[in-house]
Amino acid sequence: RTYLGNYRPSLVPPARTMRMFRHTHGLASYPTCGSVGALSAALSAAISAYCLLKSPQGFLGEERRQQCYVQESEEEEEELSLSSSSPHTLMTRLRASSSFDVVPLGVGVIQAEAALPSSGSTAADLKTWRNQRRREVEQNPKAPCQATAAPLFGRFIDHFLDTAHAGGGMVAPPPPPPPARRPHDMPLYTKQGVPTFILPTRQRVVAIGDLHGDLGKSKEAFRLAGLIDKDGHWSGGKTLVVQVGDQLDRGDDEIALLYWLERLKYEAHNAGGMLVTMNGNHETMNVSGHFRYATPGAMASYERWRALERLGERVKGGAKYAGRRDAGRASSVDAAAIAPPMELVGEPAGTMARFEALQPGGPITLRFLAPQPTVLVVGSSVFVHAGLLPGHVEQGLNFINAATCEWMRGHLAVPNFLLGRHAVVWTRAFSHIRRDRTDCATLTESLSALRQTNQAPFASRMIMGHTIQQPGGLNSACNGAALRVDVGLSKGCGDAPPEVLEILDDGRGGVRRVSKPTHVGDLLVE
Repeated sequence: RTYLGNYRPSLVPPARTMRMFRHTHGLASYPTCGSVGALSAALSAAISAYCLLKSPQGFLGEERRQQCYVQESEEEEEELSLSSSSPHTLMTRLRASSSFDVVPLGVGVIQAEAALPSSGSTAADLKTWRNQRRREVEQNPKAPCQATAAPLFGRFIDHFLDTAHAGGGMVAPPPPPPPARRPHDMPLYTKQGVPTFILPTRQRVVAIGDLHGDLGKSKEAFRLAGLIDKDGHWSGGKTLVVQVGDQLDRGDDEIALLYWLERLKYEAHNAGGMLVTMNGNHETMNVSGHFRYATPGAMASYERWRALERLGERVKGGAKYAGRRDAGRASSVDAAAIAPPMELVGEPAGTMARFEALQPGGPITLRFLAPQPTVLVVGSSVFVHAGLLPGHVEQGLNFINAATCEWMRGHLAVPNFLLGRHAVVWTRAFSHIRRDRTDCATLTESLSALRQTNQAPFASRMIMGHTIQQPGGLNSACNGAALRVDVGLSKGCGDAPPEVLEILDDGRGGVRRVSKPTHVGDLLVE
């Protein structure tokens, strides 16, 4: 049921025949099923059952299958149409009985949603409708079910792979390809599918620093802020959370972390909240093919990721299924769109798998990184991984997000504002650990320029990560105008205790550092 999403089935399926498929679906979607072996068993059961049912010499045989189908249809019709005289009740029950699964049988497929009688139909109307559907099946008993079964089976394979990539944690159904707007990201996108740079504020906004491939410590940070429960699912209500970039490098859990964050976005959206993840310098480095901070464990995970993706493609292709993973997911896993840098030639297989996944236009980049904003304004707060200098403000925040997105999609060369020591993802002008080297004058100029150009009319503070704030932890500078949230929580870069920033009522309720689960938080800015 998890991977079905909003899918509407085509025909009331034979109840007995479909029981094995519902069982398989339940196994694949079971939240506590962390074993890839169990998922493999579910996949094998689904494929085997489908092949048996589809084969002309299957365990039932063509004639027997149709007889069973007609018998089941008559039984269901008897139950649905003759057990109640209320037309409304009849249609409600009919539609409810159609909400289980698609018909993966080689006996014809009718798109029933458009053909269903109206809710005012009588029992006789329903019986006529069912007889008409049966005649259509009898006239063309070998009509392929591919048009209906293929998308569902493809989604099952994709869901299986996503769950495996996430380390066994149940993930959300796969999103549509860009530039389509994903349900959980709708407020974050323009009509062109480019990340927007401005969002309305909320009563509670939480900022979280660099995560660097450490899923366990990332969950500790989210749990510290009351955003997830003990099982790692969203519990933050309507809170808006901004993670300021650097999900990649220095840790082994990069892929699992990306999938977990994506699932959390769906859950936050469903609860009225929102999670935004941003691009940092380690995302731009990896898209550029520079992997010097990647761990051996992370490299190996990309080789496993590629092997599973190829397996999924073969399973769907071997079954003659259409609807392979779209451009926003995992297409082109067998060939790089651009030539790899010379320093990667001859490297282990995991390195090339990482390059193919993270290059501009690569499947991991398209799905996770390209949709992320590089700069974001929420009320009077400006979020950026490293810092916005006056020159960046002149280029425009919308341009920065759009150009970064298009570069990651493989449509543009790398923008200049992402390169060099003064880049939006590299500068340390406002985050230097030494207070006397923090450029407060330039920060004031940048915030003023944002207000004057009406890009951030109420900008009064800039929130950034990038520079580990140890010893001391999360802090403010420049009279509260600079809030530095990277505490080095990942085991790969300090293993410090997690801390998060909490902004209440756009700062009017205080700006606090939260370092203990039951602690209200230390007031940084009144």
